Amino acid sequence: MSKYAPQVYTEPGDIARLEKLVGDLPDNARVKVVEHDGTTTTGVVAALPTVQSFRDEKETEGMNGVVRLEDTALPEGYRTIWLDRIERVIQLDSVKGSPAA
Repeated sequence: MSKYAPQVYTEPGDIARLEKLVGDLPDNARVKVVEHDGTTTTGVVAALPTVQSFRDEKETEGMNGVVRLEDTALPEGYRTIWLDRIERVIQLDSVKGSPAA
């Protein structure tokens, strides 16, 4: 994974929001992700996303993360989405995240 992200976050509230999204995206869950711009993607979470340290184009260090959704209906079979672009996650099966998440 690249060490650069289009946007990074340093405020505790922003980081907490990213971490909550990780809890909404457990391994192997079938989900629909709705992005801030209205784009929706449906797929299976390939691996539990993590919030990690990145740098932006100004070399500011902060946090962000990605989730990879796999679905054979997608052009490449998968789509990678930056966590900060996600507005909400809709669970489509019974796979649940950690109760502490």
